[in-house]
Amino acid sequence: LPPNLPDEDKLYGLSVVWQEVNYNFAFFDQVPDLDWDSTYRAFIPQVLATESSYDYYQTLKRFVALLEDGHTRVWLRGVAGVYESYPWVLTQNVEGRVLVTNVGGRARPERARALHVRQHRPRPGQPDTGKGALRTAG
Repeated sequence: LPPNLPDEDKLYGLSVVWQEVNYNFAFFDQVPDLDWDSTYRAFIPQVLATESSYDYYQTLKRFVALLEDGHTRVWLRGVAGVYESYPWVLTQNVEGRVLVTNVGGRARPERARALHVRQHRPRPGQPDTGKGALRTAG
């Protein structure tokens, strides 16, 4: 893991992430309560307060997670698999509910957890895309 980055590099990295998302992210309409500019300003002191490169990247991940988009992410190049992993998830539709039937290993139906789908409400005049986000029930 690289040593703790200088504050200038931390600020530059946050700014690059903010600008890339600001320019390329197509789904701000799906997170209407997110003020991306204000969020950027709020994260400046957070990234400057990190005490290691790992903490810095975790803070950037929290920043990007506010987009609620599984395709937009930040990772520490070259060591991501050492410090974290993302297990695959197998789901099944049972009577109109999504059940997680397997997570990163052999099937364990007795541990299946019910999920509900939270629909993003479209803005007035916008078509409903039907996209939703899975959340655990209960």
